[in-house]
Amino acid sequence: MLKFNRIKLLNCFFYLFSIIIIVNFFSNIFLFSFNFPFYDDYSVELDFINRFIKEPDYINKIKIFFEQVNEHRLLYNRIIVLINYLFWGELNFKVYTIFGNLSLLLIFYLVLSSTKKENTLIYYFLPIPFLLFNFRFHEIIFWPGASMANLHILVFMVLSFKFLY
Repeated sequence: MLKFNRIKLLNCFFYLFSIIIIVNFFSNIFLFSFNFPFYDDYSVELDFINRFIKEPDYINKIKIFFEQVNEHRLLYNRIIVLINYLFWGELNFKVYTIFGNLSLLLIFYLVLSSTKKENTLIYYFLPIPFLLFNFRFHEIIFWPGASMANLHILVFMVLSFKFLY
């Protein structure tokens, strides 16, 4: 008869349950996201890449990166859009949606990595996958420009807390 360590069994349950939730979340994003710009994506991504390509002067190309859009400066989005365009020669908004939501995985990893430092039991964090990987904020999840901008801000916030602690 095999004896199971209760803590290891609960940790395995936590990881298995988390993987199921994460796979479900990203499979739904992959199935239901679209390769089509939405609302601000026209002015933020499409207009940016058109003006960047047509601009002959390098100084003005750098200025285009730092231009203000409403009350924002979307440097991070513009860098991702340019990298995508340089690699594939086109803008793929489905890639932006998936890339933006990958930040939730990074947040999940940062939260779990804090448990190793404190020697806390990992199964106490079972609500975290439910809170991170749900469709409550579906407007941001499926909006390519917003998912890149808003969800990565949360990553930078969690990283700042991690470095402060």
